[in-house]
Amino acid sequence: MNPDNFQPFYDKIFGTDPVSFAWRFLFCFFIGLLSFALHSYIIGDEIVKNKGWLLSVLMSGASASLLFATHVFRQSLAKFDIRLTSKQKARFQAQISTYLSNKRFLMFGFCIASATIALAFIFGLPEVYQTPITKPFILAMLFIAGFICGLAFGGIVGVTKCLSNVFDENSSCFDFTADDGCGGTLFFGWSLLVYSLVTLFSGVLITLYISYSAWAHMDNFLVKTIYYGFIGLPYVSSFLMLIIPSIVLHQRLSEYKEAQSQTLSDKINAISAHIDTPNISAEKKAEYYQDYEFYIKMRSKVYAMRTWPFGISTNATFLFSMLAGGFTTFNSVHKWIDTIDKASKVAG
Repeated sequence: MNPDNFQPFYDKIFGTDPVSFAWRFLFCFFIGLLSFALHSYIIGDEIVKNKGWLLSVLMSGASASLLFATHVFRQSLAKFDIRLTSKQKARFQAQISTYLSNKRFLMFGFCIASATIALAFIFGLPEVYQTPITKPFILAMLFIAGFICGLAFGGIVGVTKCLSNVFDENSSCFDFTADDGCGGTLFFGWSLLVYSLVTLFSGVLITLYISYSAWAHMDNFLVKTIYYGFIGLPYVSSFLMLIIPSIVLHQRLSEYKEAQSQTLSDKINAISAHIDTPNISAEKKAEYYQDYEFYIKMRSKVYAMRTWPFGISTNATFLFSMLAGGFTTFNSVHKWIDTIDKASKVAG
């Protein structure tokens, strides 16, 4: 599995060399800067008052998240290549071709973009976007933002499906002596963490934009239901992205650990029986003792091996990100409620 062979249509223009990594983020910055400039030209100072600049941040952030997650997945392919069997590689490659194809990316992109436009009409475009010029502009901007988020969502769904099935009953890709203390799969946990945080980050940015925009129908029951239902979606999605593939790997690692432990225990018991053999020579007994100590050490490594692909740093990063996201979301919801209260007082 050559990492350079995985290049979705949105990533092909950058190449795969180390320098192209920087170009990706410059491109994302340019998207945000260009959208902000056009947005500012269309509505002027209202872009600050109506928090329209958050849409530019969303577009840049979602683009950067998508490209970074793609880069991480591409890099992980090289690590899978040296760990998986030929059969596992073939199945993994087939799943990548199915779940991470350009066709599926485009499908998710257009579906989410269309849903974004529909939600914009349900929520009611802010007053500043009701003119013949500003209305088509903001709808186009929302469509592009939705399309980018759709690409990211499609990637997350595809990656989840691929990684959930990458490890089968064949345990030849595990190694209990690996330095990472997790059978050589700690890289898998870090990759999952990246995809999880990308999901969380993009979801929080969307929540920010929705919360700070002065939608015309904010006090509508359907709008409120959709809004509050969406609040927890980034956190649920982020957690599922992290845990679903991990559960499968945990099961495989547990089976491998149990099998290795049993094999080593059998060898230790057999050696113990030889040591207790009457009239055994001192030289032979010394050899058996060396073998006994070796297998005891190996079994202790098996016992120490973790069956979840996460270390302390991974857990801490995920927890901190959840707390930071939660704080941001709390402030966003508070702003949403405050805006509705002010609108109600003015109407009253």
